[in-house]
Amino acid sequence: MPAVVTGRVGDLRIRPARVRSISVATFDAEDPTGRARVTLFGGPRSFLGLREGARVILYGTPERQENQEKNIVFRSPDWAILKEPPASGADGPSAAIPAEWARLLPVYPAVKGLPSKLLAAIIYSCVTSPGLILTDPLPPEILRKHGFPTLPEAISGVHAPRSLEEIEPSRRRLAYQELYEIQAKVHEAADERKKRKAPSLARGAGAIAELSETLSFSLTPYQLDAISEISRDMG
Repeated sequence: MPAVVTGRVGDLRIRPARVRSISVATFDAEDPTGRARVTLFGGPRSFLGLREGARVILYGTPERQENQEKNIVFRSPDWAILKEPPASGADGPSAAIPAEWARLLPVYPAVKGLPSKLLAAIIYSCVTSPGLILTDPLPPEILRKHGFPTLPEAISGVHAPRSLEEIEPSRRRLAYQELYEIQAKVHEAADERKKRKAPSLARGAGAIAELSETLSFSLTPYQLDAISEISRDMG
């Protein structure tokens, strides 16, 4: 199952891969309970600062390899280099954990030229900015009726949630808002059409009567109703 571990780097080797501009780093991550072999892939500058003796934190799904000396393996885990704790501090997993590892992280689809992690960092920076100003399109009575969070709370609840319980109410509110805004535009367009004035074509009613008399059959009541409605609109 997925796990978070910390350890010190040993037996570090960095070599170019067969694919251009890709490097492969392999090392042992070791703590007092044992060691695991780690394989990382990245660009030429991805492993700056990675050195033997450095403390790292890893998140991934470990695999067990039977009949191997180092039989716990992490392949392409998320990773970060940890700051060294104070001399009097503990060398445990909670020491100097990066801030982004200590919170819930949304997962975004990767964009060409913009890795998912970088995109997540940019969005988090925007969402948590004190200068962020959002105008809520939902009237207060709708928020009260459905118990919805405000727009800033909903944006924070899906992009920077403090707990899993914040996510679903925030998502429902944003989904409702999307439908509300679509419906509002439909009503605005209808109101705009009502304000427009067109020339009256009431004299066309006579032409309809003449045309009806030339038919070899009688119109049904529904057809007559439809003709009357169209005539009123044209008038």
